[in-house]
This record gives sequence, C-alpha cells and structure tokens, in this order.
Amino acid sequence: QEVGQDYVVVKEKGSGAEETIPVGLTVWAAGNAPVPFVKELLSQLPPEATGSAGRVNVDDWLRCPTPTPETFGSILVLGDVACLNGRDKYKPEPEPLPQTAQVAGQQGSFAARLLNRGYEMDATPPRLPELSSGEAFSLL
Repeated sequence: QEVGQDYVVVKEKGSGAEETIPVGLTVWAAGNAPVPFVKELLSQLPPEATGSAGRVNVDDWLRCPTPTPETFGSILVLGDVACLNGRDKYKPEPEPLPQTAQVAGQQGSFAARLLNRGYEMDATPPRLPELSSGEAFSLL
C-alpha cells in the first residue's frame, strides 16, 4: 500500500484492513518488465540512470546514479530492473547482464553481504567502517 523511510503499510485483500510494519531495510521486488515504481524512480534520478529497456543503470556495487553526491550509495538496484554491464574478454563493448534468476540471486547475496557487513556505500569502492581496536578484537 505504502512504503516510507522506516515503515511499510500493507493492506489485506478483501477486508481492506491496513497494518503499519516498522522496518530497518526495505527490499522492493519487481517483475521482469518496467513497472510504474521503476518509471517513477527513474523520473527522480539523473538521465544517466536510465539504462536499456527501462532498466536502471548501476555500478559494480549495484548503486545507481543519484541527483546529489550526498545521496549516492543510498539506493541499491538489483535483479531484473538493474542494468549492470558485464565484461566479456571476447567482446569489445560491455553488455547488460541477462535478466535471469541466477543473476538476481547473485546480486541479492552480494547486496546482503555489503549491507550486513556495514560497508560505507557512498565510497568508491565501498569500504568497511573504521573500527577501534576494542571493536576489532571483539570480532575475533
């Protein structure tokens, strides 16, 4: 029904009952064709964010271009809607990775590792935050 910065509102079919669920991270899963959500997102991003077939261009860390440097790294795009150019040593120009479950699964695992490990996504390449010696020792 509605997605906010720290909540999602879901509506039950039939009864129309609404529930607000607090969230720390929202993952949006779309189908294999551009949906209104993606079109709306692209309308708010810079022109270089628009990839082939209505997809969203992303870098090697699944980040899309954003309107301001301050927001860079705050949006990760993966799966069918992500347009990540794969590199092939036999082709001179990179081509977008296929829209397959295998690619989406790999991207999902990669994004989860980046987020779970707390990478600073606004840096290129993303980096782990600096830890004090006590914090680093506690991870051992």
